[in-house]
Amino acid sequence: MHRRVMLGVVLFFVAVVLLEGNGYVIHHDLYEHGLQYSEVWAGKDNLIKIALYQFVIFTILLIHKSWPVWILTEVFWVTSSQDLFFYLVWNKGVFPAGDWAWMPFFSIFGHWTTLNQSILSITSMVFVGFLLWLTKELKLARFLQTPTRRKTKP
Repeated sequence: MHRRVMLGVVLFFVAVVLLEGNGYVIHHDLYEHGLQYSEVWAGKDNLIKIALYQFVIFTILLIHKSWPVWILTEVFWVTSSQDLFFYLVWNKGVFPAGDWAWMPFFSIFGHWTTLNQSILSITSMVFVGFLLWLTKELKLARFLQTPTRRKTKP
């Protein structure tokens, strides 16, 4: 079971690298050939990417039936951690120097940088991982408790 869960996690990260590779082609190669940014095509691209991420995440859930892996992959996606992989893998570790203005967090806080994104991604994954571990430990502790039976009077 543990081996299958690890395989699901590895497959998820392979899917992240491949999906972000598509973003690299758009945001690096096509801009060099004159592509002009437009909300029309960017919105469609984002919707397709959202659908593909959810397809991959739910496929992993259906195949591996591991709720903790599903929850962690959803947290990874919701916190936009995949953007870190985009810069780390496809942009050869070169991260933007200024604000990440395309992020929803930028519109909320008015400021969002690589450091903010890294802190959000790491702390959210660690926090949710800790909650999942704690839940498992509490279930195990309850399971290991010996039930007490009341003696009934004859």
